[in-house]
Amino acid sequence: SSTTDTLNDSLHDISTRINGADINELFNSGIIRGNKLYLIPYNFSNVLVYNISSTSITFDSEIEIDVDIDKKYSHVVLAGTDIFCIPFNANHILKIDNGNNIEKITHNNILDSFKKYSYGVLYNANYIYLVPSNKSNIAYYDISTGKIIEINDIILGPVYKFSCGIIISNILYLIPYNYNKIVILNILTQAIKSLFDLSKITHNGANNEMFSEVYYNNVTVNPTI
Repeated sequence: SSTTDTLNDSLHDISTRINGADINELFNSGIIRGNKLYLIPYNFSNVLVYNISSTSITFDSEIEIDVDIDKKYSHVVLAGTDIFCIPFNANHILKIDNGNNIEKITHNNILDSFKKYSYGVLYNANYIYLVPSNKSNIAYYDISTGKIIEINDIILGPVYKFSCGIIISNILYLIPYNYNKIVILNILTQAIKSLFDLSKITHNGANNEMFSEVYYNNVTVNPTI
């Protein structure tokens, strides 16, 4: 459900509802749907919605989600008119429909662990690929069936393995954060392959926290996998 602020001329002061370490990690991602901006909670309690235009931004509403855990969602994906929040410590994928109604999507026990996924990538308007952080498997959510399916091949490594991902020509590229290789998944065959040994690359004397984002320049890419 959502509640509307009575002081809609402000940006919604939430300072009285935050304390301690949470103040620096309130939201980890946001997304625009129509003329509204949705801030997805990481340590904050609820989703905040703002009206945006070319000249102003005003508070619209707060969507209550009733999720009592820190570091809830790491990323967000828009599929059609539905918003899907990618779980980091939450035990579900949070769906927000066009009427701001919420649904907590679970399947078997795949989402029961912590620090699960760092990112989500939409494929063919129906599949959301989940980029592993602490998880050892790439997974995907089938929107039409409601199932969450893990790819069999295991990727061993530390927590915070990959920061994000991108799909180009049916290939999912996993971008390393605390991992020493770029990993690719052929979506059609579900084969996994590692690219480029980055173990000898260091920055500031460390080989972790390598890359945080990826950009695609629309060139033809045909890796062999």
